[in-house]
Amino acid sequence: LYLDCDGVVVNSIEKLWEMDIRDNYVAGVLDTLPNATSKVKVGLAPSDPYINAGVLLINLDLWRKDRLEQLFMDFLMSHNGNVHHHDQGIINGVCKGHIAIISPIYNCTSNYYSHPYKLLERTNHPFYSEQAYDEAVQRPTILHFTEGFYNRPWIANSKHPKAALYHYYHNMTAWRNTGMRKDKRTILVRLLSWEFLHLPYIIYDLSAKFVALIASLIKKP
Repeated sequence: LYLDCDGVVVNSIEKLWEMDIRDNYVAGVLDTLPNATSKVKVGLAPSDPYINAGVLLINLDLWRKDRLEQLFMDFLMSHNGNVHHHDQGIINGVCKGHIAIISPIYNCTSNYYSHPYKLLERTNHPFYSEQAYDEAVQRPTILHFTEGFYNRPWIANSKHPKAALYHYYHNMTAWRNTGMRKDKRTILVRLLSWEFLHLPYIIYDLSAKFVALIASLIKKP
């Protein structure tokens, strides 16, 4: 069982650990908001599942049998060392067709709290049912504090609704006296985050597209 360092286990993982993933190389949770580039650049079709690599149940016997370490290296070299989303892109590209999709309770990322279900369902194919989404938000097993509009709970000004859980477990560790990290987001990024969280989505969408347009014009020679 692989866990990213920005996650917190808040309920029993026994059912996950005992899960039979059969002939799949890995089991994972569908990523939120993977754009077409995320999939196409690693050899997937837009309709293929694409998992977040922050929580993975790995079939080590099958990885060793099929020499996945070498397949990962070959995939990386075939992309000249530059794979979209790094390790996550490699895992999705190499393991295509051998990935078990599991409940989002096992990798409840920050977007589950900042994004309404209808927006995630509309922009992700495939995606979970609204019932599965609600269960993940209300009763997560593994919280994954990914970067997003709420900011991570160890950064000053974080508005993540589950920040208190992070601090609860953080205070049990040897690093409990470590101070909060400075919020290094630009004013523009903070403004866009505020718009997304407090205003109708269409306003944020228009603002983000305008910013992207200006950025593209600035980059042109």
